[in-house]
Amino acid sequence: MIGMGTKIIPSTEAQNNFGCILDDVIQNDSRYVLKRRGLPQVMLLNLSDFERLLASNGR
Repeated sequence: MIGMGTKIIPSTEAQNNFGCILDDVIQNDSRYVLKRRGLPQVMLLNLSDFERLLASNGR
């Protein structure tokens, strides 16, 4: 399930705006789902969110 506030964008948009997207993730704790051929494939989130996710799963 993709949370509210998560931005869903095509992978081509991510390629064209990668620096701005990284800044948004780092500065604003934004999350992105990148789609390829219309299907969600990858999630981009900041490192602290990822570490929290791993810790909550006991890893």
